[in-house]
Amino acid sequence: MTKTEFSVLVTGFGANLNAPYGNATSNPASLIARSLPQSLSFTHSLNSTNATITFIDPIAGNFAELGGDYSTKRRRIKDLHDQYGATVDLWVHLGRGPWSFITCERRAFRQDFTSSWLGDDARKGYYLYRDNEKKTAKELGHCPWKEAGVPIGLESEIDVNGVVEGSNGALKKMREDPLEVRSHVEAGDAGCGFTFYESMANCVVDGRRRHVLFCHVPRSTEEVEIQRATEAVLAIVGASVEYIVAREGSEQEVDWKQEFGRVP
Repeated sequence: MTKTEFSVLVTGFGANLNAPYGNATSNPASLIARSLPQSLSFTHSLNSTNATITFIDPIAGNFAELGGDYSTKRRRIKDLHDQYGATVDLWVHLGRGPWSFITCERRAFRQDFTSSWLGDDARKGYYLYRDNEKKTAKELGHCPWKEAGVPIGLESEIDVNGVVEGSNGALKKMREDPLEVRSHVEAGDAGCGFTFYESMANCVVDGRRRHVLFCHVPRSTEEVEIQRATEAVLAIVGASVEYIVAREGSEQEVDWKQEFGRVP
């Protein structure tokens, strides 16, 4: 039976006390999360499905601002998945980015990952930027996902290309100067990438589809820019739910051990 209602959970971040640029006292991600409506009806211009899209209240649920340190992020994300995992159809995590557009990130990596493409720091390890407690992810100790055999890199199972195309198309019909939505290869080696991976890893071990997105939003906190960014997030949600509806008939229970070829 086709669902008539889809549930979405959107998180933001609070101020980053160690921010290298701006927003040391506020964060556009939390302002956007707080600005979301209770729902998008099937008649809304940013919802092209025949279902109602409802948003779990981030203020009542206390997740408009995830913790400013790695330890709290890991705990809060697990708590949210434990509480809402059985009912949420789409997870969207918002974080502040350096660009004038909004991104849909494709993938994220485990805390023991290193890379050559993000500079010298990333060669040493990911998530070494100091959090609000002036700690890095290395100080978390053991990684539960490594012990569980979760792959070192995870990619969203939402069709990012389709979501970008669909959301930009819907936004252009809505206003003359919409915020552009772009795809981006990864969520990075700071708290944003950490959050994205943690959320997808919870889906993996629970045997759920990785219907998770991370979006970097522009850093402006001016009211008019928050409104444009909120509209873009709603368009991304609408296009993502459209994708979920399209694949709903073929959805099967996920055996993640078989899918990834790993046995913990």
